[in-house]
Amino acid sequence: MPTEILRARRRKASTSALRRLNDIVKELRQSGRISDPAHARLVETRKVLLAQWERLARTLDAQGELVLAGDVRYYAQNLPPVLTDRQRIASAFMAIIKEERDKEQRERRPERVRDRGEEVLTR
Repeated sequence: MPTEILRARRRKASTSALRRLNDIVKELRQSGRISDPAHARLVETRKVLLAQWERLARTLDAQGELVLAGDVRYYAQNLPPVLTDRQRIASAFMAIIKEERDKEQRERRPERVRDRGEEVLTR
């Protein structure tokens, strides 16, 4: 990484993260999604990783470590989704946008207040 970028980050004046976010926002506006060629490589890496976890689980099964083998399988099946950095940033950005929109909608809606004085209790 070039020295000037490191210096800018240290003094909290780096614009590289903002440029990156702006690029992502632009792509989201244009296509509605993020495409990243690195995603395919991550998917392939995930396949290899899952195969290795399964091999480990089979080895544990063979050794009589059934509970541990089950834990390994559970762990492998519940790994987080495969996302590149660009996809993670886009996902976080979209979550913030959704949260802001939801908040605006809640603020616009008149609060429904029920008049309990007019309720009639029947027994």
